[in-house]
Amino acid sequence: DEPIRTVAVCAGSGSSILNSKTIAQVADLFVTGEMSHHDRLDAVSRGISVIIAGHSNTERGFLVTRLVPELQEILTSECSSGDPASSSVQVFMSKVDSEPGIIV
Repeated sequence: DEPIRTVAVCAGSGSSILNSKTIAQVADLFVTGEMSHHDRLDAVSRGISVIIAGHSNTERGFLVTRLVPELQEILTSECSSGDPASSSVQVFMSKVDSEPGIIV
């Protein structure tokens, strides 16, 4: 039971990120949305603890705080013909999207 000193975080599915030598060499704990059983076994065998927080749940914060505002800004700029006030582009995030899995 070693103390956790370094945490790596990857929203969504993080298996490919954990396979990165850089992450594997520095992370004591890896927090991600989903990971296969065998990838979790591999991580634990290398001394890396894993927390699975749900694929959709780990992505929603990024969508709201980063992706939607950045898309709005880029599309407004690209579609405005030089006048941001003339753009009618709006970016919306679904309010009905939900985690498809159920924990029992």
